[in-house]
Amino acid sequence: MYSTGKFTKMVGVERNTMIVWLREGVVIPEPSNGRNNTFSHEEVLTIRAVAPLYTDWGIGTDILKPLAAWVRGLLSARAKLGMKDHHELLRAITAKRVSGFIENAKEYEGDTRKGLLDASAHIAKKAGLDLPDGWQAGLDEPDLSPFEWPELNNYKSFFDASSGRDNGWLSLAKSDDGWEWRVNWGQTVDFDPCDADCFIVVNLRKALAD
Repeated sequence: MYSTGKFTKMVGVERNTMIVWLREGVVIPEPSNGRNNTFSHEEVLTIRAVAPLYTDWGIGTDILKPLAAWVRGLLSARAKLGMKDHHELLRAITAKRVSGFIENAKEYEGDTRKGLLDASAHIAKKAGLDLPDGWQAGLDEPDLSPFEWPELNNYKSFFDASSGRDNGWLSLAKSDDGWEWRVNWGQTVDFDPCDADCFIVVNLRKALAD
């Protein structure tokens, strides 16, 4: 968790701006009984994603608030699963991916099998996942429905973009019907409303980076 001062520096806005955003509900602190606000790492990523719309384009809080709420929803998987921090959830996602490699390796022998298991160990090491003895037989992983795993993959994409491992784009378009937005992951922006009067794209890889 981060204090208000640390959080403000991390998202790159002025103190007075942060005061307004807190008052207007653009920024949401963690629930607390204490006097001082604290903020999760997911909130850091949420506000980093939307801050360029204010700093570069002058977009007001009437748009930033619902947009931040939408981005916050994309990063709500950890809270839904009751995990204490993003490290724990990212390790769980990695365990799922490694388990897939392990299951795939069981269909092969020799160098192919060894290559898949070596790739599993490399992925785990990069994610800080300690593999237990006998991990080649399989790993414990969260018991989630097919509908929950896509949420985790989206969550992981934000962290991959923030560490420079993936490209991400937050696109906004304004038309007579109002504003609409979308997030894309990968090399290109896949959002182009034909009737848009205004179209803005935020490079999430740049906005989210530490």
